[in-house]
Amino acid sequence: MAALAMSWAAVFAGLGCATNSKAPLRASELPPRPQGAIDVQLDLDAAADLDLHVTSPDLETVYFGNSPSRAGDAYLDRDVRCERVDASTDVLRRETVRLERPAPGRYRVGVDYVKGCRRLRNAAGYTIRVRADGLSLERSGRIGPGEFQNTALEFDWPPEETPHQASPAER
Repeated sequence: MAALAMSWAAVFAGLGCATNSKAPLRASELPPRPQGAIDVQLDLDAAADLDLHVTSPDLETVYFGNSPSRAGDAYLDRDVRCERVDASTDVLRRETVRLERPAPGRYRVGVDYVKGCRRLRNAAGYTIRVRADGLSLERSGRIGPGEFQNTALEFDWPPEETPHQASPAER
């Protein structure tokens, strides 16, 4: 059993995902976005463990449990969990899914409230940012414990004149 735990830690380390390590990750660890790629970022409220889910036009979702994608061209940089964060450091609580060769079509971004940190069970704030050549979107929201917002934001690639953001009725 210990060997299995060690091997999963090695897999997550190889994918760039955080394990239960006490060493915080810095925002600068993700290389600059290459031309033609899309970065979808989830900035987390420090009081919760939220997970980023990005679903492509072929309906494959990249998240902590499916990274990299089947084609290997989309991946989660790390799974940010509840951890001690010192406000005096430059630790950024951010998860990023990078789509290196995005297919044309509609993408859906979801947010999952996994658990509250430090035994808190309050709603948590988040900000989603989508960055690509010719595309820059941002949406902030709140999510409650145990909630999964499967369509917190949608966008089309390549970008249309007016990107579609999910209305409250569509969520």
